[in-house]
Amino acid sequence: MSPKKVQMRLFEKQHFGRCLLCCLLSLACLQAKSELAQASDLPSLNKLAVSCFRSNESESCLKGLVMSEYLQKKAEKRKRFPCQTRLLGLGSDLILSQMQKGDVETGMKMLGEVNENCVGF
Repeated sequence: MSPKKVQMRLFEKQHFGRCLLCCLLSLACLQAKSELAQASDLPSLNKLAVSCFRSNESESCLKGLVMSEYLQKKAEKRKRFPCQTRLLGLGSDLILSQMQKGDVETGMKMLGEVNENCVGF
């Protein structure tokens, strides 16, 4: 086999590998987005936020922060600005709690305000 043909086959294998990797990454992103969309309701956010505030559990705080960010963008698109503002505040409280600098009472109060202002999310 000529060197040119060997080089061409190697290129084709590398190209196929890159395409396969891109497809797998795209599928993983779609699955993660789908899981977030299914879980992004107030009861799920409440559960994560309460867990974060009471135990400073890093994973709950992070998941709660991602969910509150998703919901605040959704609120902004719907022009539900009081809801969006409370979700931004909740995100700040989740970050403080994750850093073990937050106050449980303050975080729970903000969570209550989110529930009052974000009915239907």
